[in-house]
Amino acid sequence: RVLLVAYKPNATSEIVPLALLLLTDEIRQTAKQTFDYFRKQGVDIKIISGDNPETLSAISKQAGLVENAKYIDLSKLSKVADYTKLVNEYQLFGRVSPAQKECLVEALQATGHVVTMTGDGVNDVPALKKADCAVAMRSGSDACRKSADLVLLNNDFAVLIQAVYEGRRVINNIKLVASLFLNK
Repeated sequence: RVLLVAYKPNATSEIVPLALLLLTDEIRQTAKQTFDYFRKQGVDIKIISGDNPETLSAISKQAGLVENAKYIDLSKLSKVADYTKLVNEYQLFGRVSPAQKECLVEALQATGHVVTMTGDGVNDVPALKKADCAVAMRSGSDACRKSADLVLLNNDFAVLIQAVYEGRRVINNIKLVASLFLNK
């Protein structure tokens, strides 16, 4: 966001600009490492947001998510859009309504993906409910946290690395024990 600070010396004079202030969120230091880990694990990352798609593109580059990700502004889409085609073609989805978020999750599932959706606002709830795994931020809305399967208490995706590791460890142990009992 850019904020212009200006003043008007008197009623008849022109507005005099003083400064432009750039307001931005800092990207977490662990973001690049987390995205690298998931990329190496074969996770296809999509960003679905109500924000401007060009902003999403700039942020994704800063976070090391994707270098040249294709983005689309869903506010310019017709009501009968082919969401399956969209999820195969684009990585960044901007100006997305809550209903469109839900449609994108359904389209990903229809193409064989297991979908984890993360969110922090009430507008994310329909998509979180549709997702195979819903992850909410602790700082998010109460409705969002209640809809989630997992709540990130420190608001940091980096803990998901350990969660994936533990999940895979449990699954591998179950497979080992099951094969032992099968042989027995």
